[in-house]
Amino acid sequence: WYVERTGQGWSAPRPLRFQTKEWENGSDVSELGNLFFDSKDIYKINFPPGEQDKPERLGNAINSDHTELHPCVAPDERFIVFYSSRPGHFGTAGGDLYISFRNEDGTWNEGINLGERFNKGHLSTSFPRLSPDGKYLFFLKLVAVPWQCEVYWVSVEALDELTRPFGQKNDFPALKGSYLGQKPPGMTPELFAPEIVSSGMNESSLVFTPDYSEIYYDMTHLTHRFTAIVCLRKENGIWQQHAVAP
Repeated sequence: WYVERTGQGWSAPRPLRFQTKEWENGSDVSELGNLFFDSKDIYKINFPPGEQDKPERLGNAINSDHTELHPCVAPDERFIVFYSSRPGHFGTAGGDLYISFRNEDGTWNEGINLGERFNKGHLSTSFPRLSPDGKYLFFLKLVAVPWQCEVYWVSVEALDELTRPFGQKNDFPALKGSYLGQKPPGMTPELFAPEIVSSGMNESSLVFTPDYSEIYYDMTHLTHRFTAIVCLRKENGIWQQHAVAP
């Protein structure tokens, strides 16, 4: 159901007239005209939905075999924050908050745990919501049962670092040469590309292409608990900032 603001207050409640297999619950609406809601998984549908509109499950990048609830979407749908009860959570008696960023083609990146800073120290973390200007994220931490909660808030800028999960920096240096500007070592082993490749995030399995134009390696983000293959490419003799390999 939904209501609309009128000159005298609010309209009468109106049914949305769609159903899923589970109980439709927490919802959020983007400025692009999509309603995001949970029904054990996260779905979206046009808002308000027409007679031919059907709920669309967001897929396995966000949903899992466990429970996903409480979607909170950026006004431009750049990201979505949600609750998940999947294993490995920091909450001692429930799930954590996760975030997924949307790609330019409309697909969603794999959801990642918001980490200890958001999720550790309480029973569970849930119910994310953005301020009307989109600058602040509010969420609840369950501190005791039955349902004793505390409200927290944080600048949305705290989420920006998660768009650079592999140690990327805005001031990435201009590196030349075959080995990222590093002088080859002598007889004593040295750390390779400190703070570029060797960033303290559990890097492994590094390989070069035969022409030294690309470097690939595995990286595991220890805080947010995901692994990806990372690539650095050389363009016009200059190494470009690393990114997830296509």
